[in-house]
Amino acid sequence: MNMSIFNFRKRYLFTLVALFCCWGGTALSAQTKLQESSGFNQNEVIQYRINFTWGIFKGKLGDVTITNRETKDGQFFSQLIMHTTKFADNFYSVRDTLETLYSADRLPKRFEKRINENKYIANDVSTFSYYPKSIKVKNVQHANGELRVDTTMTFSRGSKEVIDLLSTLALLRTYDFVNASDTSVTKAVVPLAKNNTDVEYYFRGVESIPMPDGKKAQTLVVSIKVNDKSFKEGRDAVTVWLTRDKYLVPVKIKADLKIGAAVVDLVSYTKQ
Repeated sequence: MNMSIFNFRKRYLFTLVALFCCWGGTALSAQTKLQESSGFNQNEVIQYRINFTWGIFKGKLGDVTITNRETKDGQFFSQLIMHTTKFADNFYSVRDTLETLYSADRLPKRFEKRINENKYIANDVSTFSYYPKSIKVKNVQHANGELRVDTTMTFSRGSKEVIDLLSTLALLRTYDFVNASDTSVTKAVVPLAKNNTDVEYYFRGVESIPMPDGKKAQTLVVSIKVNDKSFKEGRDAVTVWLTRDKYLVPVKIKADLKIGAAVVDLVSYTKQ
């Protein structure tokens, strides 16, 4: 079996993981959907298991831990830590951390991705500045001590949600769990380094699936279209099942890639 399937580009892997697993300046007016995320309403720790399937090959790829909390000064902090299993380390070792600091207005201020893969050490930092009609995102990337990217992107306010990689899940956790009737399309753009990734969220309905304790419960089902060549084309490149309660915790996520599929399962959820 050719195990090179683990060696797809790092940016794709973390676009995938962030879609699965999570949530400079003062924000000015213009309410965004992100600000309504349930991830801001409680301190929590969420743990996931990632499995990968390609043909007859099936195996555990890694583990993810997400921590969301309010800071002492009224801001919000989210952290994602991912590490691959010993088996996957033989082909593609990952020990990475993603962190986002949100303002008290619940908008991204600073995002950082730290990569430590054997002899490759890198970090990306995105800083968000908000203006009445625009949002500016300054992206800086260092790799093995060298500056690789230093650029600023400008987006019009209101056309799309402008979010960091770790906020892709926070945007998912905004659906009306009582009425479950939001059929509008939510559009967002994720700027990172020199690239922009467009994503679109579509509500698909309600479905009962097994929870970690083995009991079935109702979930909201949302599909995501990802404008990235590593994902399958169409609206159902990624499918997410969220608990149908005020917490809207992702229970299961499936991503169909051009090569194989990844499935993320909830292992535990703890409120702090």
